[in-house]
Amino acid sequence: MAKRAVSLSHELHLLFKALQGARALVEQWIASPPDGSLGAGELPPAVSTILVLLTERLRLLDRVARGTIDPRLLLCPENEALGRSEREEEDVTLPVWSERQLARHHRAEWKRAKTSAERASRKEEGST
Repeated sequence: MAKRAVSLSHELHLLFKALQGARALVEQWIASPPDGSLGAGELPPAVSTILVLLTERLRLLDRVARGTIDPRLLLCPENEALGRSEREEEDVTLPVWSERQLARHHRAEWKRAKTSAERASRKEEGST
């Protein structure tokens, strides 16, 4: 079985399409006469929602690209690298972590959290 991976190209195209959708909504809102449902200068709630989703998806993509979280958290049918077609040969793929990589990552996070808690405890003891 082939290892699952996120296609960076597919993910960027998804984000681009969402951005185009937000732009289309804004253009439609500008072109349509005000119906009084929104205050002056207010954007439709759908635009704000799309922008929040784009922001959070970009943050997630950034963390995956830096290797701080498993690409599995970003993986969806629309961005999955399916095969090795000629076009996908040039794509950057982000393979999901193996169980071993995932365990190693969680172990390191646990050690960092434990060290941080111990430091905070010592600091608290020293201030009393």
